[in-house]
Amino acid sequence: MEKIINHGKKYLYIFARWIFLSTLVGVLCGLVGVCFRYALDFAHHTFDRHHELIFMLPVAGLFIVWIYRKLNMKRKDTNTILESLRSYDNIPIVMAPLIFISTFITHLYGGSSGKEGAALQMGGAIGSYLGRTLRLKKDDIKILIMCGMSSIFSTFFLTPLTASVFSIEVINVGTMYYGALLPCLISSIVAVSIAALCGLGGHSFNIINIPSFTLSNLIRVLLLAVIGTLVSVIFCLCMHYFHKGFKKLIPYSYNRILVGGILIVALTVLFGTYRYNGAGTDIIFEAVNGDVLPYDFILKLIFTVITLGAGYKGGEILPSFYIGATFGNMFGHLMGLDPSFAAALGLVTVFSAVVNCPITGIILSCEFFGAGGIVFFALCAIIGYTLSGYTSLYDSQKIMYNKLGLERNREEVNK
Repeated sequence: MEKIINHGKKYLYIFARWIFLSTLVGVLCGLVGVCFRYALDFAHHTFDRHHELIFMLPVAGLFIVWIYRKLNMKRKDTNTILESLRSYDNIPIVMAPLIFISTFITHLYGGSSGKEGAALQMGGAIGSYLGRTLRLKKDDIKILIMCGMSSIFSTFFLTPLTASVFSIEVINVGTMYYGALLPCLISSIVAVSIAALCGLGGHSFNIINIPSFTLSNLIRVLLLAVIGTLVSVIFCLCMHYFHKGFKKLIPYSYNRILVGGILIVALTVLFGTYRYNGAGTDIIFEAVNGDVLPYDFILKLIFTVITLGAGYKGGEILPSFYIGATFGNMFGHLMGLDPSFAAALGLVTVFSAVVNCPITGIILSCEFFGAGGIVFFALCAIIGYTLSGYTSLYDSQKIMYNKLGLERNREEVNK
């Protein structure tokens, strides 16, 4: 009996300890996430009112390169966070304000990028710094990093469960660190509560019509998932090879971001629209409401690849939402599938494929679109994950097991 009591006390202590630590991370990262959302909302509204700011994008890019060089942070991005979670390397706290400022600048002057990548970097840096300050063990710091990632991520869409699972699933594909589930979820809930108290709302999409589960609709959905996965693979490969090729073509980072900014300005003037600048959340809503241009997903892909490949900051996840939703909308119009529902399916497919996170994709579909049509969403998420192979938005992401079998991925074994 005494052994049982001691065992219970031990786990109650551990439970209470993580309640405290995860709540602390949730409060800190929630406040930072709220400030970040207000800053980006200001940037978007300012750009919408003053589109002439686009012509300052090349100069703004020079400042981004300068500030990163000044603080000796030449190669610090989301890959840095993923690598640190496996190697236990410290994440410099200066990474948080840097990505905050540089993402704000990118959005203010019309660069095409998201914001979730910045959220992961800020949250990871804050979690790492807090863990070191409290002199925690390396494994505990690892959990705090994931708590920080999920906290700030959750403040954007107010989707705590999606953020929690994503922060764990994205690190090593095929394995999940279940010990981090409770701390990440608590941190996310705290952060979401702070965002709600500050008057920030989430994003919920109303699908116009969810079709019945028939063989005809099933075939259309499967075809959408397969082609959508191809789009996601193209997006990942373009991100990788453009960045690599652009760097080889223009080695000097100041010149590279200057040329990239000029290209974005030129393309914006050429197409005579600002649909592809900024995060594009409004276009995602338009796609789910059933009304976008059939080539939106192609141009958004091009704008995003140039922006991020040239060195501007932000994230790749929201652009993947945009690309997936607009592709799905176009597919729905062509194949006789409800465009609103097809846009939602496209979003889930492309997201699950580019980050290799099918479980997150399924949960995301529920928090975004409700549980109706969950079987269709699950099929798209799983097909997107399976058929995307070993492509990913993140070079440092590890795929531990073969996607079409149970054997260990040889590439990871060799590493």
